[in-house]
Amino acid sequence: MAKWIWPLVSLGTVALVLLALSSGVEGQRASSAPVRDAIAEAQAPPSGAPAPTQQDKSDRFDASKADPSSGALETQPDKGQATGFDFYRDPLNAKRPMQSFDETMKADVADKPTVMAAQRKLLESRYTLSPKLDPDAKMSRGKPLAVGPTARLASGLTWDDLARLSPDEIKRRGVFPYPPLPHPKHVTGGQVFPQIQTRMFPRLERFDVEFDIPEAFLPEFPPAIFLQNRPELGDVSRGEVVSINNYYRLFKDLLTPVQLDGLRMLLTPFPQEEFNPTDDRKSAQPSLGVTCLDCHVNGHTTAQFHLNPDDRPQQRRFRLDTVSLRSRWPTWPRCRTCSVSRRPQSWGQPVGSIPGRRHQTSSAVSRCSTARVNAPVATPGRGSSTTRCTTSRWSASPRSPATDPSRRSPCAGSRTARRICTTDAC
Repeated sequence: MAKWIWPLVSLGTVALVLLALSSGVEGQRASSAPVRDAIAEAQAPPSGAPAPTQQDKSDRFDASKADPSSGALETQPDKGQATGFDFYRDPLNAKRPMQSFDETMKADVADKPTVMAAQRKLLESRYTLSPKLDPDAKMSRGKPLAVGPTARLASGLTWDDLARLSPDEIKRRGVFPYPPLPHPKHVTGGQVFPQIQTRMFPRLERFDVEFDIPEAFLPEFPPAIFLQNRPELGDVSRGEVVSINNYYRLFKDLLTPVQLDGLRMLLTPFPQEEFNPTDDRKSAQPSLGVTCLDCHVNGHTTAQFHLNPDDRPQQRRFRLDTVSLRSRWPTWPRCRTCSVSRRPQSWGQPVGSIPGRRHQTSSAVSRCSTARVNAPVATPGRGSSTTRCTTSRWSASPRSPATDPSRRSPCAGSRTARRICTTDAC
């Protein structure tokens, strides 16, 4: 048991220290070529392998041609063969047993233009996608804040008219301006990373779907980081996406050895729902997975989205945006992306990506009363503004794990585990 304590202490400590209290920076420009990525290099197919022999190319490795262990199986049902779907082998939602990865990928790639065109049409029918930029309020490194409201109201309805309606009347008439936004490919779900991030880290790109929200509405990339123990330094990210390639260089003189090792673990990939080494994936090549800070970039977010894990059937699940971890300690949300299981469901508390969209908390729903998710909020001592919605705070949820014992993690008995828990059971 003791051997597991120090990683949890490392993670809990680095969560305390890394408080990303501001929005993003433009350090490594999205228009630049992909940066060096040790994870991508590690999972790349090897080069210089010897040519395969006839034995290597033999069809004897085909499961359908395997010899039975007993001739008596000929008289048994299905000749002793499992002819239906097999979870270890067949991807989720495969159309038939033993459907190959190449077949699945070919169909997904062919469907992708239609899938994304339908999502774009839905977005344009609901929202004004030409951003209104605040002339004064900026993010940490100068990106203008997009302000709302962005919703296209029902014909003949104004915002003043909407304000005069009761909630029941709004529901009855079906004129709520920000209904739930679905995943572009809901049947599959899974994490989707914005293009500004996949251009830098191609290993995070999916072949079946793309990010759908215009970049103007997203946080700056990469986000700034401010250290609680070194506030005089300001943004310590130095304009870089913190990764396994640069974390030691950036933080070796700022963090303790224990904190550095905790940060290393947050930058270590684990298999995830759509990024893994099996045929049940949506990356072109087998993947080691994603890291905690692929989603919570620099302790913040670039608005990656996925589906919530705790509803079934599939059509009942709803879209989630990746939570920012700014100021979240000690109630730092548990990230199931890091769970090591075959199909862990990615998880995170959502924040609004389109101005005015509703926020989902642990069990409560609140909306920014000004209909401006990206409304500038002054950050004392930082000389900049964030994109927090001041009316939606996870820790303030009336039934958050922090306040409601019935919703606490099974790990709640451990002081360190309740700060960071990466097991699916939690």
